Amino acid sequence: MCGIIGLVGRRGYHINQLLYDGLTVLQHRGQDAAGMMTEHEGRYHLRKSNGLVKDVFFKRHMQNLLGSIGIGHVRYPTAVILKAPNKKGNSPPNNKPTTT
Repeated sequence: MCGIIGLVGRRGYHINQLLYDGLTVLQHRGQDAAGMMTEHEGRYHLRKSNGLVKDVFFKRHMQNLLGSIGIGHVRYPTAVILKAPNKKGNSPPNNKPTTT
């Protein structure tokens, strides 16, 4: 499950704080990671990391996320992480019956 927000504001009005507030409201949709990208004068500004919204975006990040157009997301992990092969290079058991 994830949460996504997109905003388009008036030219010259920076929407970074509105995106942050929106992501905070959507936090229940995903608490694993968050990200935000804005566009200002043809340049894209991106910040993404693992963690809660309050732990991903600090003042220094918000000051760099300028622009009147932006998108943000919060992510909830849904993929299963498989174990690494053992020291012999064999894969972990897959719980399927084997024939000998």
